[in-house]
Amino acid sequence: MKRRSQRFSGHRLSRFSLADWLSDNKGMLIGAPMIALSLVVVAGTTMSTDNLRRDREVDPATLCSVSKPPSGLTLVLVDRTDPLAQENGPRFQQMMVGLGETALRAERLTIIPFADNLGAPLTPIFDVCSPGRRKDADAWTESGALMEKAYKDKFLAPLDEAIAQLSKPSKSDYSPITRQIERVTKDRTLTAVGGPAKIILLSDLLENTTEQSVYDSGPFELPPPRSQFLKGFTVQIVQLGNTRAAALQSPELTEKWVAWFRAAGATIDDAYLRPGEWNG
Repeated sequence: MKRRSQRFSGHRLSRFSLADWLSDNKGMLIGAPMIALSLVVVAGTTMSTDNLRRDREVDPATLCSVSKPPSGLTLVLVDRTDPLAQENGPRFQQMMVGLGETALRAERLTIIPFADNLGAPLTPIFDVCSPGRRKDADAWTESGALMEKAYKDKFLAPLDEAIAQLSKPSKSDYSPITRQIERVTKDRTLTAVGGPAKIILLSDLLENTTEQSVYDSGPFELPPPRSQFLKGFTVQIVQLGNTRAAALQSPELTEKWVAWFRAAGATIDDAYLRPGEWNG
């Protein structure tokens, strides 16, 4: 009896073998993995592009990343309880411009003036992350010219405006310097950082409150700080001269402030200015 021929998908499969099928379909076997590999590559490239776009997305007001903290922070606290001496204006401007020019990409520069009102919000007059310079641009994905323009228009120009604001006269009845420093650093929106954090204090250091005042007769001591509340910060002290109370601005007073910051957990920048250097 003759064996009936088997049909499968319209093809006669008499004496069909796996070798025959592999030979007939080798193109499909090679092509399918290549297509799958191509899809994986495309998907990976798309994900990488999306991640890069997210990493570079910034807040339009501060130019800081919306997905991660700044790579560094310089927090400049300016004591406005006494007017800035006229001769110190250019020095202050030079310092601020220098901070702006040396800020690395994604580093945050924040300037906060304070007076004697402990209830008023401590609002920055400048709070911007450096967008980087032409040299920082990725040759494949960024325009160096646009980065340089953003640096000049959105970083340096507002910084100049902030410097001009601080040059205006200001005076208060009291100088609660320690309390204002503690208030600023309690605000995590101002101090969150993913790298080095520095505080620059520009002040005459003449603490003057109803509880403790450097102007009172007898020994003067600063109020004890909260333990370790400045841990992780480096502090630079810039003592501004006060012609009305120059005799009180002694090296001993500066050392009391150094001890206060260390008790708060900060590291002191050894380059801090001694009394007299900003006295005009």
